[in-house]
Amino acid sequence: MSRRRNIRSKKVRYILFKIIPSFILALVASSIVIIGYFIYDTPPIDDLDNIKLQEPLRVYTRDDVLIAEYGVYRRTPIKYDDIPDKMKLAFLAAEDSRFYEHSGIDFFGLTRAALQLISSGSYQSGGSTITMQLARNYFLTNRKELTRKIREIILAVKIELTYPKNKIFELYVNKIFFGYRSYGIQAASQFYFGKNISDLTLGQMASLASIPKAPSYINPYSNPARNIERRNWILKRMLDLGYIEPLEYSSARLESLNSIVDSKNFGYNASYATEIVRTGIINDPQKYIGQDSISEQELYEKGYKVYTTLDSGSQKSAQISVLRGLLSYDYRETYRGPEDRVVDFDPSAPDEEIFGILEQHLSDKDFDAITDHGLRPAIVSNVTDDIVEVLLVNGQSIMIDRDGVRWRLNQDQSIQDIFTIGDIVRVIDWDGVWLLSQMPEVQSSLISIKSRTGEIISLIGGFSYEQSKFNRATQAKRQIGSTIKPFIVASALENGFTAATVFNDAPFIEREGSNDIWRPKNDGGTFLGPITLRRAIVLSRNLVSVRVVDQIGLQQTKSYLSSIGSDEEALPDDLSLSLGSGSISPIKLASLYALFANGGYEIEPYLITRIEDADGNILYRRNPIEVCDICTNPEGIEPVMDSSVSFIIDSILKDVILRGTGARARVLNRPDLGGKTGTTNESVDNWFAGYSPELVTVTWFGFDEFKPVSGGVFGSNTALPIWVDFMKVALPRISPVPINRQIPENIINLNVDPETFSIVLDEDESGIEEYFILGTEPKELKIESFKTEQIEGAGEITAPEQIF
Repeated sequence: MSRRRNIRSKKVRYILFKIIPSFILALVASSIVIIGYFIYDTPPIDDLDNIKLQEPLRVYTRDDVLIAEYGVYRRTPIKYDDIPDKMKLAFLAAEDSRFYEHSGIDFFGLTRAALQLISSGSYQSGGSTITMQLARNYFLTNRKELTRKIREIILAVKIELTYPKNKIFELYVNKIFFGYRSYGIQAASQFYFGKNISDLTLGQMASLASIPKAPSYINPYSNPARNIERRNWILKRMLDLGYIEPLEYSSARLESLNSIVDSKNFGYNASYATEIVRTGIINDPQKYIGQDSISEQELYEKGYKVYTTLDSGSQKSAQISVLRGLLSYDYRETYRGPEDRVVDFDPSAPDEEIFGILEQHLSDKDFDAITDHGLRPAIVSNVTDDIVEVLLVNGQSIMIDRDGVRWRLNQDQSIQDIFTIGDIVRVIDWDGVWLLSQMPEVQSSLISIKSRTGEIISLIGGFSYEQSKFNRATQAKRQIGSTIKPFIVASALENGFTAATVFNDAPFIEREGSNDIWRPKNDGGTFLGPITLRRAIVLSRNLVSVRVVDQIGLQQTKSYLSSIGSDEEALPDDLSLSLGSGSISPIKLASLYALFANGGYEIEPYLITRIEDADGNILYRRNPIEVCDICTNPEGIEPVMDSSVSFIIDSILKDVILRGTGARARVLNRPDLGGKTGTTNESVDNWFAGYSPELVTVTWFGFDEFKPVSGGVFGSNTALPIWVDFMKVALPRISPVPINRQIPENIINLNVDPETFSIVLDEDESGIEEYFILGTEPKELKIESFKTEQIEGAGEITAPEQIF
């Protein structure tokens, strides 16, 4: 018995003093080896300070509004001290309330995560601290693996031993992902709210702190309801932790997310302009950033900041004005039906399921769920006789009554006649009222430049950059139409004619061969007989323009147009030149009309004023030359148009607005405005080119396919209303006070008889004022004799002897 006890006792001693110590030693040794391996296998963290965060190419307006970012990542690094205290507390409440107490590892959180893993067999939460998340974001992947978690813990400890807490927090908030390619709190703040983080409300700060948990699903754009739900949870955590007062908590919970700016382009449709900036730098890097070449990737990662000439308020006005003009025309057209349909759509399905269906469908069909034009895709979820209900991709439900769809309905139609549940349609928030809409087929462009410098204030290249990247403001070559007529008259003034010279507004026939006859016409087919050049331009009489070119000579007219900046190759070799059959781009037309505004000086339109690198060093700065009609050879530049000719044409174009085809612009109540309408055959191209002494704006309206615009359309009722809408906002911003133009020294103004245009006495109340270049004025007080001229197809027309 005792022998047995001795044997058992030896075994126990052997286990206690041999086996267990050996096992413990082996366990410790293996643990050291494993930990050593992971320590060896983890990257060094002392380079965190030197890591250069990839920053996108950013484009700003002249008034420092961010309008575009190019690059894989949206990121704007920010210093710890520049982060509002409430923002810091919101992230602590959301992610790691014990951040300033632990040493990088929160054992309570890890224990909770381990218990969840044991009970469920899968990771429910990682128990990660802010430091562990920082380690993962900079050095590891997001794969949920035990080995990654071990590396994450080791890296967190190393980071805590190397950096102070505030630096760790700063690195963290500059790195985390917020959805839609936005990294870091400053970039996310600008993207979702259009603000710097210093300007956010408490509710918006908590909203941002909500996103990192599920960036693609809990952001304010994709799912505002889920974002608000988590935001409110974070606010409650902040209250419970003593970070905020009860009144602050209550107020923040009541905040809505209505202040969110369009999350793709910050509310500005400036994509056509910013694309010019982007391609300009890539095509000429030596000029703009001092490099011989640069790849797109390099351009998008170095944090360059480009400051442009665009004015944010004017650009927004241009966007709205073009959209309103296009929709106003399109609303007169027939409803073209839904863009697509979701078959067997069940509006009673759970919200998350509906959200997923709509998002997936729009993605599969390549719809632009985030738009740059305001027309949002939506799915019809309910239809009655008087109401259609639609759902946006973000889950928002909108009810639209008959007033919102009236333009689509015939008198005897109900809403149910044209909409079906599952239809994919377009809706627009117009001044706070939701309307059903459709993608317009017609196009329009707008270009606005400063007449004295060439700075581009606003540029719209079409309805939607996402729909078509073709820039109609700079790339399109369209028939110039009647907007050429002021230049035809300028050519006449250079050749000794005056604004009072009388031409015959009568039928004109040109034989181009034995059988070919050209018979140009006036709009409406009417004739006014003897008419002065001034009145012919004011009323846009085609036949007078033809006769002017015929008198001056086609080649001499082309030579003059070329001398002031026109592309001679785009000018036709026949008299149709006088009616604007040549082609021109809107931006070129704007630069030509600047001659009438600035006294005859040619200016070069441009967009980029300054480029800085990520550290604020200036790589490029534009030094513009400013010209003006009262200057004498500014910067040694000679005018391409005589200042006296420019002055007289300016006075005629002011009359176009006061009493001619541009009369719609009188609503602006600006006596210093001039302009000219233009409409080509069958209204294929419709223009208005107008200006103040400071600002030149050209609008164009038509189809890309060069087909007629139907419905009694002219430049005066398509392009001109867009111009007026835009100038209502732009003029007070750029040219707030009307300017009285100084009369050149070699201009004289005389009272002339309105019928004969001979000089009359100043006291003669029947006389009208006319401007003449010195030496071309009438010399005598006399009445011209009249004769009768027989013109084929026109009957008898009474005209002065010296009539053309």
